Amino acid sequence: PDQRPTSLSLLGCNIRSLPKNRVDLETILYEYHYDILLLNEAWLKDGEELLLDNQQYNIIRNDDPNGYRGSAIIFKKGLQVLSNTDVLPKELQCPNITLCKVLLAGQVHHLFLMSFYFPPKSEEILTKVDLILGFLSHKYSQWALVIYSDLNHDIRSITNNTTTQPS
Repeated sequence: PDQRPTSLSLLGCNIRSLPKNRVDLETILYEYHYDILLLNEAWLKDGEELLLDNQQYNIIRNDDPNGYRGSAIIFKKGLQVLSNTDVLPKELQCPNITLCKVLLAGQVHHLFLMSFYFPPKSEEILTKVDLILGFLSHKYSQWALVIYSDLNHDIRSITNNTTTQPS
C-alpha cells in the first residue's frame, strides 16, 4: 500500500533569523508536529550549517549570499519531497525562493510549496516567481501551489502583476 500521506499540516512563518530563533522553532516542531514549515528571512549564509535538535525533520533552504533574507522549507522525514534542484531548471533557481514538490498518496495533482522573501523596494523577485509559475504550468497539466511570503510592500502599488495562473 501507498505509505504517502493524503493530507498535510502547514505553517508559514517569518522567522527573522533561524540561528537566533532556532530554540523557538524547535518548540513549535515539538509541540505542534506540523508536517511542513514554510519560512522566510532565514538569515543563513551559503554553507552555514544549521542543525535541528529535532531529528524528525529535514530542511531545504535557499540562502541569500549576504546572510540576510533567504527562505527555507522544513519537512518531516518520511515525506517524499523534491527540492528546487530536482524541480526547476538552473536558470529559474535563485536566492530567496525555495520551491519543493510534495508527493501525496492518491493525488493526480502535483503539489508544490514555495516560500520566498520579497525585499522592500525590489520587484525583481516577482518576475522570477512569474517565470516559475509559467514553467510549472507548461510542464504539469494538473498542479497546485501553496505560496508563503512576507511581501514587504503595499501590494496595490505593485505594477509588475503576474499573469500566469495554475490550471
